[in-house]
Formats: sequence, structure tokens, C-alpha cells
Amino acid sequence: SRSGSSPRQRENSAAGLPRAIFHSGAMGDLRAQAYLKKVEDMVVATQRGAANDPSKSRVATMLAGLDQASTKFRVKAGVIMAKNAQLRGEVADIPYDVRGKVQ
Repeated sequence: SRSGSSPRQRENSAAGLPRAIFHSGAMGDLRAQAYLKKVEDMVVATQRGAANDPSKSRVATMLAGLDQASTKFRVKAGVIMAKNAQLRGEVADIPYDVRGKVQ
């Protein structure tokens, strides 16, 4: 009675995985790979020595990615702190390096 579904659909439904979750996970992986490639290109463009040494390139890419992720997290946390302070009628105590991006 599953004659109308593809083998992959049968495989996913047999495993109990909804199709939407399967596809969104695959898209998430593709987005992560594309973002990693952007970070790698940025690192190679800014650090010419990393282009010749694969291990330096990997380490520099990892550090650049961690730095960007940390900055995004600090901005999101600052936005939440600002909204919470606004709800309470207080002045938000946001770190100086993030303040310009939050307000």
C-alpha cells in the first residue's frame, strides 16, 4: 500500500523520521558547509601564510569561526538583556563592545 512513495520516503517513514525534518537537516548541513567555505576564504584572503600550510589554514579557520560565533552570541545576549531591562524599566548594562550593535 506504499506503492506511491519513493524508496527514500519509505526508508525515512520506516525509521520514524518525518520528511520535513530530514530535508531541513540536509539544508542545514549545506548552509553550514557554505558558511565554513566563506570563513575559509576570508582567512586565506587575510592571512597569506595560511594558504600554503593546510594545518595553519584549518586552525585559523576554526579560530575565525569561533570568533564570529562568539560575537553573534554576545550580540544576541545583549539584545535579550536590553529587552529584559526595558520591560523592567531599568537601564541595560550591556558590554561596551556589543552596545553599538544592540542599540
